[in-house]
Amino acid sequence: MKHLFIVLLAFMIAGCITPSYKPQNIEVGGAYTQVGTGITFPPSSGIFRRVQLVSFNQQASHMYVGYNSELIAQPITVSAYVYPGPAISSFGSPPEVIATARQKLWSDHQEQQKQEILLAHPGGQLIAESAVTLPYRGQSVSGLRVDYEFQEPFQGEVQKINSTLYLFDLGDNILKFRVSSPISVDSEAPVAKLMAELMNTAS
Repeated sequence: MKHLFIVLLAFMIAGCITPSYKPQNIEVGGAYTQVGTGITFPPSSGIFRRVQLVSFNQQASHMYVGYNSELIAQPITVSAYVYPGPAISSFGSPPEVIATARQKLWSDHQEQQKQEILLAHPGGQLIAESAVTLPYRGQSVSGLRVDYEFQEPFQGEVQKINSTLYLFDLGDNILKFRVSSPISVDSEAPVAKLMAELMNTAS
């Protein structure tokens, strides 16, 4: 327990040192490769068109990529986020203690992300939660899928919305997807195709 406390404390202290940075649009017309993950975000994929690239720090290790469906009859928005994962300083702690600390941080992060969505969407409901996987650099990466339902404006009309959170721990980085569409729209196949194509670009 002492080792675990030291590991967690070191992470929390390191996490507090965040220089201020004004988010910047990344102006690029073609494909963009995120350095930390090796994932390439193309200007278009399937029914989706890339609409924005934003960097939240100088190195673009924390960034956002937005995709919108180009089909009027199938409106879907996909937001992808990449940001650094827990950087644990162990001070000589045993490997099993480090693994336990990392799992604790990952679990806490998942809960934080889930609750932040509900806080941002009053009246929203968490309706399902499940484990998912994605291919990444020749391996199968485990992740979390959480499904929500909202009643709110979407493309100028108040309606029932399906919104899904995906979280994947890529080791040094975390990959997050937010997918939203009207409840009448089936987004499963096109979104799964987009996510798979993005992950298959990782070098």
